[in-house]
Amino acid sequence: MLDPIFSFLGQLIAFGGGGAVVAFLLFQYLSKKWIENKFSERLDQLRHTQALELQRFRVEIDSFLSGAIRLQEKEFQTLPEAWVKLDRRMAKCPG
Repeated sequence: MLDPIFSFLGQLIAFGGGGAVVAFLLFQYLSKKWIENKFSERLDQLRHTQALELQRFRVEIDSFLSGAIRLQEKEFQTLPEAWVKLDRRMAKCPG
């Protein structure tokens, strides 16, 4: 009496277990690919954001440098004139 029940349960576990293993392995493979794809997309997004930030910093640094260069050019134009005027003024003063 118990033999057919155990036999049926054994067959159910064998057939159902094989299908469950296949389903589990398929789910594991697909979920791994999906997670890798999501991480890859996020990594690409972060790389893009980093590239934008680097470009923004380059523009900012270039603008600071061009401002400093303009200031130095103005300084190099103005200082000789100031020294000439100071020299003339000192030459006029008695002493």
